[in-house]
Amino acid sequence: KPARPAAPVVVVVAAMSNPFGISNLELGRRLDFVRSLVAKKHPGDDLEPSLIAEGLFIGNKHHAADVGQLCRLGITVVLNCAPSGIRALPLNDYEAKGIRYAVTNVKRDDTSYPLLHDRAGVRSAHLDVAKEVFDVARRAGGRAMFFCVAGQNRSATLAVAALLLCDQPLPKVLHSCAAWRPFVLENEGFQRQVVELEALLLAQQARGRFPQANVQGEKRLMCSGDYIADQPTPNKKPRTVCGLETTVEEVGRLLIGSVSRTLEAEQAFGF
Repeated sequence: KPARPAAPVVVVVAAMSNPFGISNLELGRRLDFVRSLVAKKHPGDDLEPSLIAEGLFIGNKHHAADVGQLCRLGITVVLNCAPSGIRALPLNDYEAKGIRYAVTNVKRDDTSYPLLHDRAGVRSAHLDVAKEVFDVARRAGGRAMFFCVAGQNRSATLAVAALLLCDQPLPKVLHSCAAWRPFVLENEGFQRQVVELEALLLAQQARGRFPQANVQGEKRLMCSGDYIADQPTPNKKPRTVCGLETTVEEVGRLLIGSVSRTLEAEQAFGF
């Protein structure tokens, strides 16, 4: 009796509809994981910045204005992740206490804003600034605080992303946020970008280097005293701040050279 032909093997492959090397199914699972830990209801009271990793705090605009608290917590570098509307900051007091001030002008916090990267996976200048500021604080033996208006979406997303770029796994970072600041990452678009960044970094060896910002003309950072700002210059001459113009690679050297107060390195932050 002749043998029956073998039944065809059907392989179901999850559709990849994005350039980040993660299927829609896995993306959904990772987003569910994010939301199981963070994006909780804001408690109303937010008295001081939250230490989510060794050397990195997330705070709000009120924390940024409290120089005494910043000093007590050992914060030596402050990164303003809000739009340029936050102006009433005690920058003279920062300078007197040796606290460095940096800014990356995140103009919007809607779900479509490319805070970490665009839909092609090209890294944003905001993320470059955040990573460099955090590196500067660590190399100088100090601590950084990223802040925005509420310390909930823009600053928190950049803080989480900076830690991912420092080889910290996303579950570890999110568990820390859940313990100390569980209301962060409420913006669903920013949640998605965090998961996409994790996928890009996990696939980095197989897919090549993380794509860098690509604009016509050089993407620059302006640095003068206590001020750093990303400044894309596609079609016009970049604005100069106090006659000093610099690129992202030079920011660390300039900041380290100008920090007037450093702290002894803290013991490893336990998770």
